[in-house]
Amino acid sequence: MKQLLLLPALALGLSACAGSTPPLAAPTINVSGTWVATLAPGATFPQQVFRFTLTQRGHVLSGQAEIVLDPAGAAPPYTYDAFGQVSGIVSGDRFNFTARGTGDFAGSVTLSGTVVENKLTGTWVGFGGQGWSDTGSFSAIPQD
Repeated sequence: MKQLLLLPALALGLSACAGSTPPLAAPTINVSGTWVATLAPGATFPQQVFRFTLTQRGHVLSGQAEIVLDPAGAAPPYTYDAFGQVSGIVSGDRFNFTARGTGDFAGSVTLSGTVVENKLTGTWVGFGGQGWSDTGSFSAIPQD
């Protein structure tokens, strides 16, 4: 009888572990504000400039993304076009957020990183509506 009780208990314990995610750490950074991000070129994606307006409430990030259509042919101050909504999280000293493009900008770009000397730095991953994907590094400065 003890063997029969052990197997269901073991199965229940393993299934509980398989579906669990680690808890979020208390945020130690605040990324609220407007940031101008330069995404370094990836293998197929050229350098790109985005402006992210972020609101952080605890762990939760939300906001808007805008894009510069031709950053190679433009100099600051840039002209931005609407890109889409931003959603993400902050855990400890790390952030992760995704901007989902709409209309002509079907696709998404996800930025993950931390704050170093009042700059957002880290890596980006992009997926396009035409099936491409790419990755690279980025740096973002606060917009004055």
